[in-house]
Amino acid sequence: MIFPVKHAAPRLILSPQCAIIRQGVIAVKKRKKRWQNLKKKCARIFDEQLHKTMALVICAAVILAAAVAVPLILMIRPWRNAQDFLHIAQTVAYAMGLITAAAAAAIAYRTQRMKEVDATNDRFKAAVTSLKTGNDAYVRIEGLYALERLANAAPNSVERQRAVDVLCGVLKSERKVGEFTDKKLFVVHQTCLQCISRLNKAYWETIRFDLSETNLSDIAFESISLQYACLDSACFEKAELELANLTDASVSYADFTHAHLWRANLTCASFCCANLTNANLQSANLTGANLEYADLTGAILIDVDLTDGWFMGFDLDDAIISKKTILRPSVWDKYEKTEMTTCDGWYRLLKKESTDAP
Repeated sequence: MIFPVKHAAPRLILSPQCAIIRQGVIAVKKRKKRWQNLKKKCARIFDEQLHKTMALVICAAVILAAAVAVPLILMIRPWRNAQDFLHIAQTVAYAMGLITAAAAAAIAYRTQRMKEVDATNDRFKAAVTSLKTGNDAYVRIEGLYALERLANAAPNSVERQRAVDVLCGVLKSERKVGEFTDKKLFVVHQTCLQCISRLNKAYWETIRFDLSETNLSDIAFESISLQYACLDSACFEKAELELANLTDASVSYADFTHAHLWRANLTCASFCCANLTNANLQSANLTGANLEYADLTGAILIDVDLTDGWFMGFDLDDAIISKKTILRPSVWDKYEKTEMTTCDGWYRLLKKESTDAP
């Protein structure tokens, strides 16, 4: 019997010079990593020893101050009897006690603060680890809630921004535009978006929310808040965004095909070159919105005011309007309305045929 010969995969053969260079690069990287670990360890030891050093210095300063103060007081006002000496000694003891108590309180506060920072970092690492290695949905959801709690309890905007960046990174890395999204992760992504929305409502003034180039299609979440968020080139195809708040959000080149934005707050939002084909914008607030070169083909614009904003170059062909829809007079130079037989008071906009001779 003849057995087929299994050929090993070809290996790249390096010249001796390249091998030496490669080994040198690896050695430099290892040395650099050891140096960084040594720096972290030294910094930790320095912080721990700093408290002991501060305590010793303060105690020595108190003793020295007492040793200098007592002779000076006696030189200025020598005691006449034992009662005066007791008063002076009592005053010095009180002063030393106050100074020592203040120093102890400062050191205790510093120590407690360091413990809180270490505990926060440990909880942050545990939450990120559960998101990265968790195979079950409920484990990852608990990690999302842990990050939200850390963001709410953060002492400053820098720590809060770190937690928000991880939450946004979950959606950006697992729901990229144009790539397949696992349906099993839908509940996790829905929960992540809810956490981001709650944080956006509370900290939209100081925190940046970046969900650009993220696939949020088929998301159903009413009253979502993404104020001042960066949503450029994101995909919201067939998304349920009723009563959404996208005030001052940047959604340029985003895809809102067949999205539902009923009564959404789109004040001052930038929809430059966005695709709003067949989107439902009924009763949406577009005050100050930028719709330059946006595609509104077949969009539902019932009870919408399109006079306050930037609308240069946008396409309204086949869009649906009502009697309460307010359009600029220049629109009627390009479009004409035809009444719809299915709905009373609704009209469809159609481009006027060009009368220019060929």
